[in-house]
Amino acid sequence: MESKKIESMIEVLLVIVIFMILAWFIEVKVSFLFWGFVSKTVMILLSIVIVVSRRKHLEDYGLSIKNLSFSCKRGALFSLTVITPPLLALLVLGQLKTTIENVESLVVDIFWYFVMVGFAEELFFRGYIQTRLNEAFNKYFRKFLGFEVEYGWGLIITIPGVIFGVVHIFSGINPFKGTYVIDPFYVFIVILATFFGLLFGVIREKTGDIWACSILHGTWDFFWILIFMPSNATISGITMFIGFFIVFGILFEKFLGNSHITKPN
Repeated sequence: MESKKIESMIEVLLVIVIFMILAWFIEVKVSFLFWGFVSKTVMILLSIVIVVSRRKHLEDYGLSIKNLSFSCKRGALFSLTVITPPLLALLVLGQLKTTIENVESLVVDIFWYFVMVGFAEELFFRGYIQTRLNEAFNKYFRKFLGFEVEYGWGLIITIPGVIFGVVHIFSGINPFKGTYVIDPFYVFIVILATFFGLLFGVIREKTGDIWACSILHGTWDFFWILIFMPSNATISGITMFIGFFIVFGILFEKFLGNSHITKPN
């Protein structure tokens, strides 16, 4: 049993290192406009290849469609609840702005944030990594931060900056370019990544798939970067927590009840 745990940790860390090296290389070789799309595509393909090479079912790693409609509706509901307080606050204060220039850029931004960021990162972190560690450690708990949710050690191990947060801090580092920047902005990103990673991980465990957390992830990144930050990051950040409190304090158990969910076999 201990050997399986060590093996899973080594595998996960190796996959992360492989992805980081490939992402750094892609950043150097591919033009600025496209390297992000290429690196996220590699993230998606790497996740799928690893799962398939281990002769596992993709549906067990978050790609189940058994609760697709349910998860998408809940993801949309949670997303709307989270972004509404910041939008209303900025609108009332007359500070609502956006960096979206035209319809073409809007289409590209939607594809980027919902597919290449939301889906790609959730498949990699909550789909592959979280599930892989859950399999190896093979111990499940019934409550997390007061929520009724069955989860394994994968949720605990992958969230508190150890993996999800640490990977984000490498955003300012690329040995192939000779850049090694870790400024307060990237530290702030790590804190946010840790916080959101915790919430996404809980949703993934509760629904049994990555669709709801992918939608919430993509929605938040889309609005935060294109609207909330250009408008007023402080007000948006404060009111954001109101939305998340409503989601996890009021709506979570009500709309993610076990009776509505069919777990993958």
